[in-house]
Amino acid sequence: MLHGPFLLTPLTQGVLLCAVWLSVMEARAQEAAVPEPPPAAQQQNTALPNVSVQATREEAGQTTPEPSTTLSGAALRNRAASTLGATLQDELGVANASFGANVGLPVIRGLSGARVRTLVGGAGTNDASTISADHAVMTEPLLAESITVWKGPAAVRFGGGALGGAVEIEDGRIPTTLPSRTRFKGDVRGGMEGRSAVAKLDGRLGGAVAWHVDVHGRDQNDTTIPGWAQDEAAIRQQFGLGPTSNSRGHVPNTDARSGGGAVGASWLGEAGWLGLSLSSLSQNYGIPPGGHSHSHGGTQIDPAEERVRIDARQHRLDLRGEFDLAGDHLQKLKLRTAHTDYEHDELESGVVATTFVNRVDELQLELEHTLLQTLVPGLPGQTTGSIGVHASQREFSALGAEAFAPEVQARQTALFAVQNWQDGPWHLEVGGRIEYVAYRPDRYRLARDGEQVIKVPPERRLRPGSWSASAKRDIGHGDITLTRWMVSRAPDLQELYADGPHMATRTYDLGRESMGVEKLRGWDLGVTQTWAGVTLDANVYRYESSNYIYQRSTGRYYNTDIGGVRFECARLDLCLPVTQYEQAAARLHGYELELSRPWQWRPAGDSTGLRGRVALTSDGVRGRLAGGGDLPRLPPQRVGLRLAFEWPSTTAELHALRALAQKRPGENETDTDGWFQLHGSLRHTVRLSQGQRLSWFVLARNLTNQQVRNSTSFLRNYAPEPGRIVQLGMEVSL
Repeated sequence: MLHGPFLLTPLTQGVLLCAVWLSVMEARAQEAAVPEPPPAAQQQNTALPNVSVQATREEAGQTTPEPSTTLSGAALRNRAASTLGATLQDELGVANASFGANVGLPVIRGLSGARVRTLVGGAGTNDASTISADHAVMTEPLLAESITVWKGPAAVRFGGGALGGAVEIEDGRIPTTLPSRTRFKGDVRGGMEGRSAVAKLDGRLGGAVAWHVDVHGRDQNDTTIPGWAQDEAAIRQQFGLGPTSNSRGHVPNTDARSGGGAVGASWLGEAGWLGLSLSSLSQNYGIPPGGHSHSHGGTQIDPAEERVRIDARQHRLDLRGEFDLAGDHLQKLKLRTAHTDYEHDELESGVVATTFVNRVDELQLELEHTLLQTLVPGLPGQTTGSIGVHASQREFSALGAEAFAPEVQARQTALFAVQNWQDGPWHLEVGGRIEYVAYRPDRYRLARDGEQVIKVPPERRLRPGSWSASAKRDIGHGDITLTRWMVSRAPDLQELYADGPHMATRTYDLGRESMGVEKLRGWDLGVTQTWAGVTLDANVYRYESSNYIYQRSTGRYYNTDIGGVRFECARLDLCLPVTQYEQAAARLHGYELELSRPWQWRPAGDSTGLRGRVALTSDGVRGRLAGGGDLPRLPPQRVGLRLAFEWPSTTAELHALRALAQKRPGENETDTDGWFQLHGSLRHTVRLSQGQRLSWFVLARNLTNQQVRNSTSFLRNYAPEPGRIVQLGMEVSL
C-alpha cells in the first residue's frame, strides 16, 4: 500500500528507474538514426490552456448534440486537484460538493449524489460516494487523460444514476492503440499544502500486445484557511448553541494520504481489441471537527479533540473490448465489464466504528449499427445508431455501532437504444431506455429511544424508463440545439432504507420505504455562434419533477446519548439534526454563458509575438419546491473572466471568479456570503525530439486568500474552502 508520493516501495522505485532508463536509451537510439530537426521545429507553439469543448462530443467519428464539456491536455493537468469535484468546479454548470478539502463530489446544474454518475473507462466507479456526502469518489484526477461532463440528464446512456448528468473519465489503463516505442510520463507537484506524484509507463510486446503500468501517491497537510474554521454565528442560528472551541488559520484533522497503481494489457488486431486492467487505490482522510458528533458516556467532547477518519480501499478488475463486425449494417460491438470491491472504515480515535462495503459487478454490451437505412430505404443523409444491454449486481452493507442502513442486495437490468440521423445542416438524435431495479434488504438491529429494535425493511421492485430527443441545426458560423428529456431513476438504497445516526455527516437520516420512481422532464436550448471573431456559447435549461427526491431538515434533533428525538438541541456534541428523504414537486432552471475571443499581438520584426484568448463566463441555477421553499445546498450564481496567454513554449492563464451570496439555502439551512477568487497558472515546455517534452509549471488558486463558505457543502459552517494554494511542479514525457 502506498502512503504518499515520496514513500514508494523499493519495488516501485526499481520499476520506475528501469522505465526511465529504457525510455532514455530507446530515445537516444532513435535520435542517432533520425536527423536532428531544424531549430524552428523545436520551438512549436504550445496549445492554449483552455481546451474545453462545450455543447458537443465526438466519439469514434460520431457526434451528439446533447450539452457536454470535455477537458484534456494542459487545461486538465492545470486544474487537476485532490478530488474530482475540485478538479471540475471551474467548469460552467459544475460545482463542488465539498466535505472538507478531501471530499469533492461533482454538482451538475444543481444536481449531485445519486443523480450524477461517475464512470472510469465506461464503467461506474461503484464506490460509496452516492451514499453520503462524506464519501469520496475513488479516483485520482492526475491519472485522467480526459474528463467529459454531460451537463444534462444522461440516463439513456448511463442509467438512472445519471438523471442529473454524468462524468466520464478516460485514464488509459487499458491500451487501445499500439505505441511505437516504450513511453514514460511523470508528474510531480507540491507546495505547503501537500505533494503528489504520478508515473505512467506504456509499451508493446511484439506486434499485437500493448501494456500499461502506473503508480501514484498523494500526501496532503491540514487545510489552511484565512480566518476562523467554524462560523459560530451560523452554528448558533442553526442549533441554538455555539461550539466550545474554534481554530484559526487551519482546519484540524483534514490531512490525507492516498496511493495506488494499476497494470493493464490489450491485444490489438485488425478486427478490434480486447484489454484487461487490475487496479488498486487506498485513501485515508480526516473529517473536519464539527462534521461528526457522537456520545461519549455523557462527557462533552471539545471539537478540537475530534479525530474521525475515513480509511478506504478499492480493488478493481476491468475488461473492455471493441470488435469490428465488417457487416453492411452491423458495424461494431463494444464490451465493458468491471468488478469492484470497495470497503471503508469510519475510525474514531483509531478505532473502527462503522465499516461500509460495496461490491459491484457491472456489464455493458453495445452494438453499433446502421439498420435505419435498411428499415427506411431511400432515407437521405447518414444514420448511425446503437442498441445495448446494461446489467449490474450490487451488495452493500454498513456494519458497526454507527450503521445507518441495512445490508442490501440490488440488481439492475436495462435495455437502451440511441439513433442518430444527419443530413446537411440537420442532426437529430433520439434515445430510450427501460430498466428493472430490485432491492432486497436484510433485517437489522437499531437503537431507538434507548431500546434495541429489530427492523425488517420491505423488498422493492421498480421499473424506471427514460427517453431523450435532440435536434441540432447549423446556422451561419455556429449552430442551435434543442433537447427534450423525460428521464427517471429508482431511489437509491439510502433514500429508501436509511434509519439511524450518520455520524460523519452529523445527521440522523431517515429514508422513506414507500418512495416511488423519480421522474424529471426538461428542456435545454443551446446556441453556439461566432460574429466578428467573438464566439457565443450559451445554454438555458428548465427541469420539472412531480416527485423530486430531496433530503429535508426537519428542524428536530436526535440525542446520541439517550437515543431520542427532541425539538431542541441540549448539547452540541450530542445533537444530530434529523433529516428526512421526501418526494415533492420541484422545478429547476438555469443557464451557462461564455463569450470568448482570441487575440494576438505581434510587434514589428517579431515573427512569433504573443497571442491568447479572453472569455467572459457566467452560470446560475435556481431550484424551488412547488409547494413553496427552496431546494437545499444549491451553488450560487457566478461570473468569471479568463485571460489566456501564449508565448513560444510558454502558456499562462488568469481566472477571476465572483460568486454572489446564496440567500436561498433551503429549509433550516443557513445563508452563505458572496466571494471573489483569483486563480492562475504558468507553464513552460521544452520540446525535445521524437515527441519528448519537459514542462515546469506553477499553479495557484485563491491568490487573494479569500474565505469561502461553500453553499453546496454540508460542512460550510465548520470547514471553509482552502485559502491560498501555490504548487510547483514538473511534468516529463519520454
